[in-house]
Amino acid sequence: MKYLTLNELTEHPKNVRARTAYSEESIAGLAASIEALGLLQTLVVQEVEDGSYGVLAGRRRLLALRLLDAEERLDARFKVPCKVIGKDIDLVTAVSLAENAMQEPMAPLDEYEAFAAMSGEGSTAEQIAVAFGTTMRAVKERLRYGLVHPDIREAARNGEVALDTMKAYAGHPCQETQRRVFEAFAENPADHQSWRVREILSRQDLRIDDPLGEFVIDRYRAEGGAVVEGLFDEDTVLTDRHLAERLRDDRLMDEAAVVKERCGFKWTETRPHYDYSEFAGYGRIYPKPREMDEDEAKRFNANVLRIDEIAGRLEELAGLNAPEDGDDGAIAAEAETLSAEYDRLEMENDALREAFDPEDAKRAGVIACFSHGTVRLEVGLIRPEDALSREEETARGNAPVREDDNPDASARPVFSNALRSDLAVERTELLAAALAEDRWLARDALIFQLAAAIFAPGSRVQGGIAINASSVHAKHSRPEAKLPEAAERLATVYDAFDLSCFDAGLTEAEQFDAFRALGSQEKWRILSYVVAAQVTPQLWSEGDANGLAEAVYAQAIPNLRAIWRPTAAGYWSRVSKGHMLDVLHALGMPDQSREWGAMKKASLAEQMEKLFAEPPKWATLEQHLALRAWTPEGMQAPVTNAARDDVGGDAETVDEAEADPDTVGEGESSDPEIEDAAA
Repeated sequence: MKYLTLNELTEHPKNVRARTAYSEESIAGLAASIEALGLLQTLVVQEVEDGSYGVLAGRRRLLALRLLDAEERLDARFKVPCKVIGKDIDLVTAVSLAENAMQEPMAPLDEYEAFAAMSGEGSTAEQIAVAFGTTMRAVKERLRYGLVHPDIREAARNGEVALDTMKAYAGHPCQETQRRVFEAFAENPADHQSWRVREILSRQDLRIDDPLGEFVIDRYRAEGGAVVEGLFDEDTVLTDRHLAERLRDDRLMDEAAVVKERCGFKWTETRPHYDYSEFAGYGRIYPKPREMDEDEAKRFNANVLRIDEIAGRLEELAGLNAPEDGDDGAIAAEAETLSAEYDRLEMENDALREAFDPEDAKRAGVIACFSHGTVRLEVGLIRPEDALSREEETARGNAPVREDDNPDASARPVFSNALRSDLAVERTELLAAALAEDRWLARDALIFQLAAAIFAPGSRVQGGIAINASSVHAKHSRPEAKLPEAAERLATVYDAFDLSCFDAGLTEAEQFDAFRALGSQEKWRILSYVVAAQVTPQLWSEGDANGLAEAVYAQAIPNLRAIWRPTAAGYWSRVSKGHMLDVLHALGMPDQSREWGAMKKASLAEQMEKLFAEPPKWATLEQHLALRAWTPEGMQAPVTNAARDDVGGDAETVDEAEADPDTVGEGESSDPEIEDAAA
C-alpha cells in the first residue's frame, strides 16, 4: 500500500476504461459520496516511465477526487491510498480488466436494507443518494421495497417471485391488502405477474398519481376524503373511490356548463370515459365564419401583431443559456406565461373569426368526457330527436362535409407574419437546393434574367430570383422546426467544391487565373450554386403565378410533398385549430374532424403531423392521395402552361442543344476554353 498525492497520479494508457466518457452527473455523485463517507476503495496503480503512477483501476474515483480538489473540497494534506503493481508485471491490462469486471453489484434487496438502515438512523433520501453516489429515483425505488409485505420480500429473495412482480406491490401502502392479493395467486402462480398485480391493486384504492387522483385531489381533500399517506407523496392513496368519481363528474359538468353558457347550447352531459363510437349516433353543428365589426377587426389585428411579438420573444428565450443569460427558472416561467398568452390570443381570434349560429345552438349541446386525466369536450352535438332532415341541415349550411368550389382545397388559413415568412424561407431553401443540383436549369434561369434586361428593357421580370453578386440571407424564426433535408443537400454540394482559387493569400489576378484553370464541369456546378444563392423568399400568389420564379419552381420541384411535409413544430402548432379541422374536411375526413375537434390544440397538431407523415391504413385511396399531395397555400408552385404542355427546357432533350459537359463523347473536349485554344 502506498499513499500518493493527486499530482503523482496520472491515467494509465492500459486502463480498460481509459476512453470511457463518464457523465458530469456520475463524477459529481461519486465526489459527493467520497466527501461524505471518504474513499472506501483503494486505487490500483503502476509506476510509468516519467516516474508518476498510472491508475489501472479507479479512474472514475481519480476524476472525482480531482473535482473535489479543484473545488477546494478536499483536505490539502489528503493522500490517496493505492495498491502498487510492480513495473515488471506485463499483464497490466488483465489486472485492470479483472478489477473492473469481477466486481458484482449489490442485489436490489441488499441495497434496500442498506438504504433502510440509513433512513432509520435519520438520513433523508437526498443524503442517502449523495452517500452512495446514486440518484434520488434509485433511492426512492429501493426504499419503497420496505412498503412490501415481508412475506413477499422473502419470496422475491428466494427467487419464488420475480423482482418486477414484487415491485408492483410497493404501489399500494397497505401491507394487509398486499398479503391477501399475494396469497390469492397461490392457486394459479402462472398469473402472478407485475401487470396483474397492479391491475388488482388498482381496484382496491386510488393512487394519488393515477390520472383520476390527480384530477380530483384538491377537491377531494377539501371535502375531507379519506387518504392513506405513503412513504413518498406519490405513494399516497385515496380510499373513497365513490367520492373521487363524484368529484370528477362535478368538475366535468362545471366545464361543460361554461361552454354551454358561452355558445348558447341547449344541454350538457358528462361521461367518465371517452368513447368515439358513442358520438357516431349524434349529429353535429360547426362554427361558421362571421363578419367582424370595426372594433373586433382592430382587436383581431392587434392580436396577430402580439402573436408575432410573442413568437419572436419565445425564439429569443429558446436561445438563452442560463445561468450566463439569466435565471433558468425565470426564463422558463416567462416562456410558460408567453405560451399561455399565445394560446389565449389564438383562441380569441378563432372566436372572432367564427361562431355557432344561434338557431343551431338552441338544438345542440356539449358532452364533457374524462380522457387521460383531462377534460375532453365534444361540442355542438345534436341528439337524434333534435335533428333536422338532411335537406334542412344542408339549407342551414350544416352539411356533413363543407363544400368548396374546389373540393381539393381547404379554407384559406390566416397566417401570422412569422409563419408566412418562415414558410417562404423553407420554400426558398428547397428551390435553392434543386437549382444547386441542376446546372442546366440554373444556367437557363441566369441567362434568361440577364438577357431580359438587355433585349426587353421595357419588361419587368417578376421577383423570386435576384441575380446579383451577393447571397440572399433569409432568417427562419424557428430554425429547429425546419426539416433538415434541404440544408443538408446544399451543404453536400458546397463541401464538394474546390475553392482553393479563392484563397485569401492570392492576389485578385492570381485568384482569377486559378479559377480559369478549373474544369468546365466545376464551373457549371459553381454557377448552379451561385444562382441557387439568389433565390429570395416568397410564397406564390395569383399575381405572380406566371412569373419566372414559379416557372422554375414548377420544373425544379414538381412534387413538393416528396421532399417536405407539414410538422407540428413547423406548421400545425402555428395555425388555428379551425384551420386544422378545415383541412380534414377538405381532404374528405369529416369523421376525424369530429373526433379530433375536442382535442387541445397541441394534441391536435401532433395528430396532424402523424396523419400527414404516414397516412393510416383506414384511409381510402382518395384520402391517401389527398394526404400525399396537400401543401399549405402558396408553397407548391402553380401549374403553368409550360408544365401542362410538358414542354421542358432540359438541354438533353432538345435537338439543337449543346452537349452536357458530363456526357460528351470520346475524343471531345468538355471545356470550351480548351476548344477555343485548339481552334
